[in-house]
Amino acid sequence: MTKTPDRKALARETPLAAPLCLLLIISAALAAYHNTFPAPFLFDDTPAILDNPTIRHLGDLKEVLLPGEGYGITVSGRPMLNLSLALCYAMSGTHVWSYHALNLLIHILAGLTCSASCGEPWDG
Repeated sequence: MTKTPDRKALARETPLAAPLCLLLIISAALAAYHNTFPAPFLFDDTPAILDNPTIRHLGDLKEVLLPGEGYGITVSGRPMLNLSLALCYAMSGTHVWSYHALNLLIHILAGLTCSASCGEPWDG
């Protein structure tokens, strides 16, 4: 009968597993999203960003977090989405780069979270 290798011993034997996994996740996200940065606003972006006055002033958090029903179906009932749009608007106005950069960051963090929740290669 074969013995199952000890996870901690295996982690010590492969010290580059975690950095390689990190590099792979970031590289995959960059490969998937690299061509989105020059892309214009599309579909529901017009009512959610261009026509949404609630993202124009971060100082009024009540308006940012409670956008109401008249500012596009995308942001209705989604305060964190509207807050992230307001943060992007504060960084770049209606230039698309900050919206795409935040989207890339969210997807990288989601990939890292998913990987870390599986345990390997982060255990050690």
